[in-house]
Amino acid sequence: MKRWLKIVLAIPIFYICLFVIVYFLGLNGNSGFAQQYKFDVKKGYLIRTVEDFKTKNKEFIPVSRYGAIDYLDTMTTHFVAYIYYPAEDEIVCFYIDSKPDEPNQSYLNLLSVNRGLREPQYKLVNKDFGRSENLEIKKNFQERFLKKLSLEYSDAGNGNFVFWK
Repeated sequence: MKRWLKIVLAIPIFYICLFVIVYFLGLNGNSGFAQQYKFDVKKGYLIRTVEDFKTKNKEFIPVSRYGAIDYLDTMTTHFVAYIYYPAEDEIVCFYIDSKPDEPNQSYLNLLSVNRGLREPQYKLVNKDFGRSENLEIKKNFQERFLKKLSLEYSDAGNGNFVFWK
């Protein structure tokens, strides 16, 4: 086979492989490591519920000088939020999203934890922690935050890499 033909054929094969790798590794805008919690409410309602909770429970609001300010990511339409555990001195990052084919459901994705109020050094849940520490982080998040939202939810796992919930 001629060299130029090999090059012409290699280019689309390269891009197809790149797409498959990006899609299956969770690099398509979502974290493949995030622990997902499914709610049977619309995304906007879940966002308002989180904001109301933080308004009523000011101790859960991290100090803004550490860059932990809630925002709507206009590229992905995820609502990124942070809560603070004063006793543990931890900032927890999560985001809320929904799927276009499920407009009456939303997902809260526990993403990462920053230990201490210093330069952000977030570690990813289901990646940077050992099994027992991961389980403790998720249990703490559910008990201290999710259950207090007073909405029914289910633990949807992370759907990708880790075999424990």
